[in-house]
Amino acid sequence: MDGGTGDDWLDGSAGKDNLIGGSSDDVLIGGAGVDKLTCGAGIDQIVLNRLNAGGDIVTDFNVAEDLLNFSKLFSRLNIDSSAIGKTTQLGDYLKFEQLGANTVVKLDADGSGVNTSLTTLMTLQNVQSSSITAKNLVLV
Repeated sequence: MDGGTGDDWLDGSAGKDNLIGGSSDDVLIGGAGVDKLTCGAGIDQIVLNRLNAGGDIVTDFNVAEDLLNFSKLFSRLNIDSSAIGKTTQLGDYLKFEQLGANTVVKLDADGSGVNTSLTTLMTLQNVQSSSITAKNLVLV
């Protein structure tokens, strides 16, 4: 699915999808299954709304302007994003791990870090984990 020019909302739903944002400010939602997401130019949002997103591949995330939106996922999992930084830390839930040239984004759904397996949400190709900052994250 190719958004082309203009601001687009691309929702892949279930299955293995190839979403291409295009040249404007786009919202890309991979949904269930392992999807390939290409942001393109503009300020784009990758929306994660399910825990079983399947480990999507994001080919061109730009840390200077693109966003990772976890608000729907956190809401579905009853994670109080307003408490992050007060009673909990973001790192209790989200892990950004460097794997070669890529960053793998993982979630600890209960935030305990104890006896919990991490779920891979996505891989950001050719992105250094240390370059992802709070300005790239939408939590509420």
